[in-house]
Amino acid sequence: MNKINDNKRLYLIFLCLALTTVFLIAGALIVNEQIRYGFYQNTIDMKQEYYKDSVESWKNNIDMMRHHIRILHPDWTDEQEKEFITQFLRKSFYDMSSDDNSRIWIKEIKNYDGGDEYAIRLVHPNFRNLEGEFLSTNKDDGAGNYPYREELEGINKNGSVFLTYQLQDYNTGKISMKFRYSSLYKDYNWIISRGVTLDEIDS
Repeated sequence: MNKINDNKRLYLIFLCLALTTVFLIAGALIVNEQIRYGFYQNTIDMKQEYYKDSVESWKNNIDMMRHHIRILHPDWTDEQEKEFITQFLRKSFYDMSSDDNSRIWIKEIKNYDGGDEYAIRLVHPNFRNLEGEFLSTNKDDGAGNYPYREELEGINKNGSVFLTYQLQDYNTGKISMKFRYSSLYKDYNWIISRGVTLDEIDS
């Protein structure tokens, strides 16, 4: 009888230890996921601030360049000035490298009301062969979202906007999520953006 009771007692002890272990592992996994999510969200927040600062800094650089051009070349027309700056930015953005593989690009707005041919892709390091292409706010991202429309609405309302949207790689066809900061440079009707795929942040 005592042996049976001892066996039951041992069984209960092992059962309690097993359940405690399971609960500890589950708790550790939950805490680990919360910590990972916290780091991930902090990374997103830092990227947003960094991209915003970067784009706004480029806008300030454009202002300074225009100032110096007018001193050095007072005979230049507005179009000559704009073309020089466009070529300078194109080379700069093409040559730029970053740890997270983010890119900076420019669209030129033709119609602030949106619609087909509302803008052209002016400078884009990833789509060099598509520069000059007209863009449309009626084009969706394949999931029923309209990033060009959402971006333009944010630009018209606040002058800048953060966006998350889908992007299909032209070479591989792979679809991934991307986020970007976009800001209006009103004098040239430019939307200057910096963004990265979330895959890069995940890695």
